Order: sequence, then C-alpha cells, then structure tokens
Amino acid sequence: MSNSEVSKPGVRTTEFWVSIAPVVLGLVESQKMDQTTNMVLIICGTALGMAYIVSRTMVKRLIKS
Repeated sequence: MSNSEVSKPGVRTTEFWVSIAPVVLGLVESQKMDQTTNMVLIICGTALGMAYIVSRTMVKRLIKS
C-alpha cells in the first residue's frame, strides 16, 4: 500500500464521520430532553472519538516509517 492511499485527510475518512454522527445525534436528542438517549450517545461519541484519534495516530506513524 502506498503512502498516498493511506494519507488522505482526516475529514475524508470513514472513522471521522462515524465519530461525528453520535455527537450530532446527541445534540438533536438534547433538544428533545431525552436524558437517557443523550447520555448513551455522549458515551458512544466519546468512545468513537478516542478510537478515531488512535486510528489516525497509527496511520500517521505508518506514513513516517
């Protein structure tokens, strides 16, 4: 796999959009005042955000080596 295939900008990756979706859904749910769903979406968004950061860090390390 070449570096150009691996090093696309973060906004163009699936991981980015998968981690953004729970945040947006959490904002929508917070307007409806559904606390349980909102808390679940916040937890999922946090976990996916952390996974996104880890995956992008690993990609950047692969590019450097």
